[in-house]
Amino acid sequence: MVDKDSICGRDNEREEILSQLKQTHGNENVSIISIVGLGGLGKTTLAQLVYNNEDDLKGYFYPKIWVYVSQDFNAGRIVRASIESMSQIKSELENLDVLAKQLATELTGKRFLLVLDDIWNENQEDWEKLKVVFNSGISGSKIIATTRSMKVSQVMKSTSIFVLEGLSEQTSWTLFKQNAFSGSDRGLNSQILEIAKEIVKKCGGVPLALKVLRV
Repeated sequence: MVDKDSICGRDNEREEILSQLKQTHGNENVSIISIVGLGGLGKTTLAQLVYNNEDDLKGYFYPKIWVYVSQDFNAGRIVRASIESMSQIKSELENLDVLAKQLATELTGKRFLLVLDDIWNENQEDWEKLKVVFNSGISGSKIIATTRSMKVSQVMKSTSIFVLEGLSEQTSWTLFKQNAFSGSDRGLNSQILEIAKEIVKKCGGVPLALKVLRV
């Protein structure tokens, strides 16, 4: 579970994605929302905030599925991981056709939410083959994809694309203080504060860098 208080500067994106999740798009049963940005900008964390949101999404999607994809885009592995995410039981199946039939059975008549985290593959044919497997979900089903590549989001024919930029200087400082000074810079001398602010500037608004820094 991601602590909302540990995430700064992504409230607008979170609320917009939550709104998009409850919208239908054309005749497609399954529509795709992509979160695009460089490494360390918080794509996965933002997806987790949305995925774990119980205030707005409680009972709206079932099942909810999370699959870490990475550079190894293997349809069989992704489908098997989806089944395992739902059942919480390890599957020994290897054949894609068998896996696809099992997943289709599990998703038929259901409005699901699937997160495909960290996609690199830009091959449209590979994606089309995988997407067919998830078409048994009912209208309103959603896929959230996180990726560093705008081309990936286009190949997937995303209905909505959220491009993450670096955090503002003020938000960067707030996030840095939360992690380095337990949220407050009171009691620190001016020299340390100046050094800290220079360090924050050099992080370029990248949340991951800001979280691991210490003065």
